[in-house]
Amino acid sequence: MLVTPRKHTWQFLILLALCSSPAASEDISANLCDRERSRAARAVLRQHVLPMTAKANHQLTEQCPFHRLRDTYGMQDAARHKHRGIQWKCGFCDKIFRTEAFLDQHMDKNHQHEKHPSADVCLADLCEMLHCDHFVQGHGSSFKSFQQRTAPCRPKLKGQLKHHCQDVADVCFPIADGREATLMHEYFVEHFCEAHTCNRKEQLARLETVAQLGSEHRVWGYRILVGLLLLFMVLLYAGIWAYMQYYTGQTRSDLQTVSKASAWSKITRKTKAY
Repeated sequence: MLVTPRKHTWQFLILLALCSSPAASEDISANLCDRERSRAARAVLRQHVLPMTAKANHQLTEQCPFHRLRDTYGMQDAARHKHRGIQWKCGFCDKIFRTEAFLDQHMDKNHQHEKHPSADVCLADLCEMLHCDHFVQGHGSSFKSFQQRTAPCRPKLKGQLKHHCQDVADVCFPIADGREATLMHEYFVEHFCEAHTCNRKEQLARLETVAQLGSEHRVWGYRILVGLLLLFMVLLYAGIWAYMQYYTGQTRSDLQTVSKASAWSKITRKTKAY
């Protein structure tokens, strides 16, 4: 006689109901988002896209997947802090961890709901479109980069990536918004979207141009910082010199007053003696 496993059937139905709930779906989708690849994509945006956006004086809207409020792990990664050089500290609960990986596990377990209400974009999904494996060393990208160099190029996949990249450019830098958005649209399409090609030489040329523009921006930032530091030092030394001049002048004046007073007292004493 065949016995129906009702107990297991009920367990399966309960599990199915839990997984189909919105909260459970959100947790599953969050756990499927790769933190390391998200950091790599965020690094590319901060080094090669957002500085150019600021230079062009263009403001990203929340419709753009690059907007910081839509970053799934943006708030959590901002709460990660180095502690005493080799340890990591959670900014939400101040717990200390020996490695970054342990802190990531802690975030997944205890703080996965710490995010902005608009955070619905997994930046890891944009990593291939942003050429993370070319720009970012580490973040789990070295092996993927090796695979890309050795694997045969698939024109259909490159075409899909280029099309997706152009759609993102239309959303983030709509030409209808004016000259600033148009400049960014041209920059992003020319250097990121058109780099999705099987022509390796053309791809490297476009991406190296992006890297050079990013390094020039950082160099100018360093120059401004050094200039401000030198200006501060000049003002500091000028203030010290002015103070010393004033203090020395006051001391000399006091000494002259004292010497005159003592000389006058000597003359007075001699006059009284006669």
